[in-house]
This record gives sequence, structure tokens and C-alpha cells, in this order.
Amino acid sequence: MNNDLRALGDALETAIARDIEHGRNTVVALRHVPVVHNDTAQEAPVLTEIQDTTTVTPTVTSIRRKRSRRVVVIAGLATLAIGGAAAATAYRLSDDEVSKGLPGGSAIFEGTDPSCSSSDGVVFDCTLASAPTEEVLADYTGTLETFVDSTSHIAGGCRGITADGLQWTCYAGERAVEEGIIGPDFLGELSQGPGRG
Repeated sequence: MNNDLRALGDALETAIARDIEHGRNTVVALRHVPVVHNDTAQEAPVLTEIQDTTTVTPTVTSIRRKRSRRVVVIAGLATLAIGGAAAATAYRLSDDEVSKGLPGGSAIFEGTDPSCSSSDGVVFDCTLASAPTEEVLADYTGTLETFVDSTSHIAGGCRGITADGLQWTCYAGERAVEEGIIGPDFLGELSQGPGRG
């Protein structure tokens, strides 16, 4: 995701530099033009556009329109970049991705051979083949854990459903945030290994 944000920043920087360079090719200057008032000619300063002779420059109105459109596009891209973590993690996952992501996200799932299924790619019913042997608890009901995607980024979270720790409901992306399992800043972060505790 950081590479995506970096690429977006580079694209924005290039667009802004191009816009600034284009503005340098059009200069507004003063020139004196005779103006007639009460039958007497007077020289009055008038703003006129002088164009670089090496390029064909659009009119000032055209430039303003292009800048306005470019600003709207840049603002839209910036909004996507700012909300990148949330937007990027709002994707749907397969049953297999979540099953494999549980042990990568939380040590409690290591060695439990999880199997997950979903009808919408967002809410998953997960069953462990064996009870957790890491972080053994007397009751797993309500326990909150995370899982990762195939690139080891936090992709969602799970809540323990049964006391024995064999049944979990897991939520992908923003749904995990809505369920209060993980915070919005944590979603999409690179995992440094299975979480403990």
C-alpha cells in the first residue's frame, strides 16, 4: 500500500509541475492603448496576453478550466490516497484466504487448521480443527483476534463464539472496524508476525 501511495504522490507532483510549467508559458503584460474620452485620445494601460512563441498556449479561460478540472482530479486522487488504507482493505476475501490468514494474524490460531466459509466474502464462519494450544484460555467467548491477507497486512478480525475456542466469526476489512474488533488505523497495516496476547 505504501508503494501505491508513493506512486500516487509522484503522479500528483508531476501533474502539479506540469501545471506550473504551463503557467510560465503565458505572461500577462501591460501595454498602452489609446482610449477616446470626450473626443480626446488618452493612453491607458490595458492588460494583454503575450504568448511564448515556441508553443501554442490556450486562452486564459481555457487554462482556468483545465486547472479547475485538474484540481478536481487531484483532489479526488488525494482523497483516495488519504482513505487508502480503509479503501484498500474493504475488499472481499475468499474462504481460503481467511483460513490461511488466521494463523498469520494471531498466534492463538497456530496449529489449529482453521476452515472458514462465507456467502459474501466479508463475514466468515470459521471452525478450528483443534483447540488453541497457544494462549490457552478457560473461555474464548468474545475473544478478539486479527487475521492477515496474502501480503501479511491486517485484513480483518475475529470474535470467539464458543468457550472451547473452536468456533469464530471473522470480518474482513471495514466490517472488522465496525464490529469493534480492530481500530481503523490498524486495518491495512503490515503485520510483523502473528500477534500474541
